[in-house]
Amino acid sequence: MRKLLFVTTATAIATLSSAQSFNVDFNWVGVGTVPNSSYAAAGLAGTWNSASVAGGSIVNMPLVDLSGSSTSVVLDNPFFFGSIATSGPWTGGNQSLMEDVAGSVAQMSTTFSNLSNGNYTVIVYGQNATGNSNSLFTVGSTVLTTGGAWTGSHLAGNSFAQFNAVPVTGGTLTIRSEGNFNGVQLIANPVPEPVSVVALTSGLIGIIARRRKSNR
Repeated sequence: MRKLLFVTTATAIATLSSAQSFNVDFNWVGVGTVPNSSYAAAGLAGTWNSASVAGGSIVNMPLVDLSGSSTSVVLDNPFFFGSIATSGPWTGGNQSLMEDVAGSVAQMSTTFSNLSNGNYTVIVYGQNATGNSNSLFTVGSTVLTTGGAWTGSHLAGNSFAQFNAVPVTGGTLTIRSEGNFNGVQLIANPVPEPVSVVALTSGLIGIIARRRKSNR
């Protein structure tokens, strides 16, 4: 019974995490495709949101989580140069993610709003087909770069950069970037509030106790 309680509590916490984790592919709609839900890139597998780069801006785009469920989280990027390279060195899901970009020659901002507060792992992808340019990403005060030719698989500092334990306290997370921006993954690392955990555990204990009485 204790094992059941642990598994159920762990499952509930994992559900909270997946509900605030997102995969976003900057996609040239009508030409490019988005990866399927089994594709994880350097993060987690799940549904990929298709953020169209054809129009040069993204305004209040609603996002679905990894399970494909609707959320209140929205994505904004007021200005960028969209492009696509269908003859790049990638294949499969990597091709779908990396072939199209929201690019810039100056710094641009990509903002997630209405996020649950907590810590997030932020994985950003920045690479072009020839590997002859670098991308620069800034989250908070941390600056990371990507660049170089495709190595055959995702490699930190090459096709992606990863920011760990990024705090969100006001529901908003902004990524500033220069160069190629192919996509982004947000992975929630929530620490459930003690009251929530106690309430959840107490409820489960109550259910178990009632079942025990009914079986006597």
